[in-house]
Amino acid sequence: MVLFSARYAPGLGNDESPLWREVGLDSKHIHWSSWANACFPVAKGGLGIRSLADYVRAFFVKLCWRFRSKSSLWSEYLHGRYCRNLHPIIVPYNRNHSPVWHRLYRIQDVVEHFLFWTLGEGSVSFWHDNWLGRKPLAQLLHGDTYTMKSVSYYWHEGDWNVPRILRTIPMPFAQIICRIPIAAG
Repeated sequence: MVLFSARYAPGLGNDESPLWREVGLDSKHIHWSSWANACFPVAKGGLGIRSLADYVRAFFVKLCWRFRSKSSLWSEYLHGRYCRNLHPIIVPYNRNHSPVWHRLYRIQDVVEHFLFWTLGEGSVSFWHDNWLGRKPLAQLLHGDTYTMKSVSYYWHEGDWNVPRILRTIPMPFAQIICRIPIAAG
């Protein structure tokens, strides 16, 4: 019999000890192992079991993407319930929110790092979405008091509204932005 535990039982070794104890499989001793060891590939001495924690994390990364892309009624509901008129990144933490929202809140920093938004119709956030390819403007300019304006607010007749951009951000960033083509559509 093999028992798994979150931690090794006292006196049975540390995390570097082998998955199977030196006691023979025919004996009546209990063989302790941790889930971390069981989740190693078989070639490395594990059982090849996939980690449930990894599955849960992957599920919430996917859920966070669906929430951010507003691709379902569920995501529209969450935006209305928790974000109201705020960008999801700047919604303050509230311990009274649902457990699903708490998970999304905790994983959003990981997900946001890998998101890149295209301009499309200009509905992405000018300040809080990563459409420049580096980081969101709010992080590049190290501020937190920016408005919820969309990128299209800074367009005029199919091109960038340079005076409006220059009133909003410093010249070096304005030059970078004005080089980005606006797709006709």
